[in-house]
Amino acid sequence: MTVSLLLGPVLRHVGPATATVWVETDAPCDVRVRVDGGPVSASRTFTVHGHHYAVCEIEGLTPGSVLPYEVFLGEDRVWPEPDSPLPPSVLRTLSPDAPTRLLYGSCHTPTGDTPEGLVRYGPDMLRATARRLAREDPTEDNLVLLLIGDQVYADEVQEPMRAFLRERRGAEDPDGAPEGEVVRFDEYAELYRQAWSDPQVRWLLSTVPTLMVFDDHDIRDDWNTSAAWRGAMDGYPWWRTRVTSGLGAYWVYQHVGNLSPTRAPRTRCGRPCATTASAAPTPGTRWTRSRGARTTSPPPTGGATTTTWAAYGSSWPTPAAVETWTRTTSPAAHGPSWDPTVTTGWTST
Repeated sequence: MTVSLLLGPVLRHVGPATATVWVETDAPCDVRVRVDGGPVSASRTFTVHGHHYAVCEIEGLTPGSVLPYEVFLGEDRVWPEPDSPLPPSVLRTLSPDAPTRLLYGSCHTPTGDTPEGLVRYGPDMLRATARRLAREDPTEDNLVLLLIGDQVYADEVQEPMRAFLRERRGAEDPDGAPEGEVVRFDEYAELYRQAWSDPQVRWLLSTVPTLMVFDDHDIRDDWNTSAAWRGAMDGYPWWRTRVTSGLGAYWVYQHVGNLSPTRAPRTRCGRPCATTASAAPTPGTRWTRSRGARTTSPPPTGGATTTTWAAYGSSWPTPAAVETWTRTTSPAAHGPSWDPTVTTGWTST
């Protein structure tokens, strides 16, 4: 059976001598990234809810290098695409002595620069940046793309995604999921595919190191703003699935790759974060949701807010950029029955 590349490659974390490449495939397989004149990295896909992903880390590169690369699934070369009008995708390792060019932004809606999309949303800056980089001579500067939230909109989807939901769900959704909103992991997978499949956006993500941060529209606009709001949403049978699917999809499509797999931090229980949410899982692993993973302690007497947060660093030259995303957990937001138990962990089975 021939395996196809569904999404990616996406160039993620890079260091002076390493680079990380993420892909999604339509079946389990061995993924290889071959660097022009350099090393080859291989990884087996891992599976999340029937979808298949791999994260390849290439080592032994030269600092400050710009190296074309190819992606193979088994023995078949699947990237670059034949007859692509865009330049070859490249790995860009860090040069400690070079300046850094940082492009950052948020709130991306895939419109393809259609007239209607331009009127409502303005130009697609990812597509515009891709066109500019494709025209420019190669730069010796460090390049990084920092996406600071709302890479997808689960609650405000475009017509192609609405059509997918109608076909997928049929005349009536069994859980009463809202029309025009994403709920299940399969639907999130399609949402990311539509967001990142535009040829220019796909090429940009394949050739510029990219870091990504979670934000509210991955789930729903301004979610968890009050106890009353949360109580009302908990009454919908589809809401729990929405939260677990949205956070799980964020982990797979965005958070995996923010760190080098070999430099992943460890959880407070001492296990590598590869078994939770900060790095690539063991190749070949099948992953499922797990309930009841306690990650924070109850608020102290008096109702003071307790906040759970995580931090990660990168090897970018100074000055450093620090991104945080927090949701405070407090009796004010969750009511007197506040329970810090989290329902969105991941365990291997």
